[in-house]
Amino acid sequence: MNDIAEGAIIYTAERACNSCRVQKRKCDKLLPSCSLCSSRLWKCDYLLEVHRKSRTPRSAHEQQPQHPVKVVHRQTSSILTANIVNNPGTASESWISSIDFPAVFFLDPYIFQNHQVQVPRANLVSPKFYSCFLGNGTAVHAHVSLYFNSIHKWMPIISMERFYTYLEKPLSELPADVAFLLLCMKMITWAPSTPSEDPRTEIYFAAKQCFANLETAGVLSIRGLEAGFLISIYEMGHAIYPSAFLTIGACARYGYALGLGHSGATKICRPFSRDELKENTRLWWAIILLDRFISLECPDQSLAIEDPENHNTIPLYDDSHKTAVVNSLGHASQLRRDCGCFVLVVEATKLLGQVHRHLSNRHSTQFEREGAEEGAQLERTLDSLINASEAEAQKWGVSISDQITICYSATFALYKLYGPLRHDHDGSPGMDIKAVWDKVVSNCKIILSNQDFCLQSVSPLLLHGIYATATNFIDIDHSTEQKTALEEKQILTSTLQLLGQRWKLARTYLELLEAREMIN
Repeated sequence: MNDIAEGAIIYTAERACNSCRVQKRKCDKLLPSCSLCSSRLWKCDYLLEVHRKSRTPRSAHEQQPQHPVKVVHRQTSSILTANIVNNPGTASESWISSIDFPAVFFLDPYIFQNHQVQVPRANLVSPKFYSCFLGNGTAVHAHVSLYFNSIHKWMPIISMERFYTYLEKPLSELPADVAFLLLCMKMITWAPSTPSEDPRTEIYFAAKQCFANLETAGVLSIRGLEAGFLISIYEMGHAIYPSAFLTIGACARYGYALGLGHSGATKICRPFSRDELKENTRLWWAIILLDRFISLECPDQSLAIEDPENHNTIPLYDDSHKTAVVNSLGHASQLRRDCGCFVLVVEATKLLGQVHRHLSNRHSTQFEREGAEEGAQLERTLDSLINASEAEAQKWGVSISDQITICYSATFALYKLYGPLRHDHDGSPGMDIKAVWDKVVSNCKIILSNQDFCLQSVSPLLLHGIYATATNFIDIDHSTEQKTALEEKQILTSTLQLLGQRWKLARTYLELLEAREMIN
């Protein structure tokens, strides 16, 4: 991971250096010293013969190369430089070294627990990691501040107070998993500057490779899982598929390996404080949410995480006073706000999982007998949660638009199966889907009319409900309500165009709407 300026001439050897050949490592063949040898201050040479350590060294005269090493030079470009930075053969060796992870954790948990086997912490990263990806301490603090003032507002999975304690130390003393999380916090705040800009940026590729590097280095930690979750959010928000689907599945397995999800599971490291326990619980619920949300339109795909246990702890608040100050609320208001907001996320996630299971069973024989009744009950429960949440939000004067959209998306998924305004078996009307459409349109009007609306803080979870509402306006028959439908559809598409400046998924939804119109 050398710092190579664009347009510079790079000299390389025809073959790997002796050190890389002996240790069977991939060598980038740079001259006068390859990246691996440079980062570890090893002597790097390209002799024509390689001598194993067990053999007697040759004389100084014999060790001189008999023929000059052929040198290849080439002109670099910005693309080439990015490829060198993210070269899989060098990054895994140059910025993090492996730890001796105890295999007994997976092979015999009984011994792991009773012998109190300790799992080593992640090693430090190379200073080159910061110079290539993050910058100096001032730049890192700026990235972290932007993250907590945007992403954290709708997905508070990282404790602000606990995380800032890491930044009290010099960057050179941060372990690899924390450095990786810093990289992902910077990545997820990225927004496209032009409609055609590719979200698969150099930072994104580096983050993906870092996720793999941590695994091969034997690092298994909550910070690593938080970083992986941010990658999956980024991929979903910018419509990077199938990566979004696969990454959240990897996060689920990662969480299970850490002992999350089951109260009796063996844990690598138990939480030392109540705040740490709450942070872990929030993270696990966030992964459950994204697992269900990404699969909502494809209910036949199996979920990566089974339904949580009923007695699973639900976190109530986060970060106490410091977050309260950031959000310009008093401490007591902050507690009330979080009690309503994240508990709403958890309850909506539970219902989202029930809806997914209900839709995935639609081809079964039991569904033919009991499906309609179960669907009606799900509709009533969603309707009750929406109404109760909106009443609480109005009572305390807080915004829950990012959280309530999960309920909207679950409602639209049921609507696709059952159609509009159906009646339950007892003759009572089902949920009025038009009332949910009206709420989505009303939220879009607020976004478009608010001159102070912060695009950086918008959640990608908001986009599905807007798209689902717009598709229904496209499908409306030509009637006396056509003019109103067209006006509301324009509001929805204008909102997607605006939000496309933050998340590429919004632009993808606009393309899908055009495709639907062509079909109709």
